[in-house]
Amino acid sequence: RTGEYQTVKQHKTVYIHPSSVMAKEEKPPTWLVYFELAFTTKEYMRQVAPIKSEWLTEIAPHYYEESEVTEPKKSGKQKYRNKARR
Repeated sequence: RTGEYQTVKQHKTVYIHPSSVMAKEEKPPTWLVYFELAFTTKEYMRQVAPIKSEWLTEIAPHYYEESEVTEPKKSGKQKYRNKARR
């Protein structure tokens, strides 16, 4: 429950901002979309909303590829995408 995610395109590690309601979720969502990144001691996502990964290829097939947004195999690190995934 670190709130750590990875962006889809740039593979940057980012975090849910501590002031976000999502940061307090017992089981954070696998995929998020964010509006802005705040750069402090870490890169924090602000104004986040949970999404389904398949929405990315439905809405922006010219930008996202199916292979980028398929659910990852279980690993310790959560992922997130520019749209974000845990």
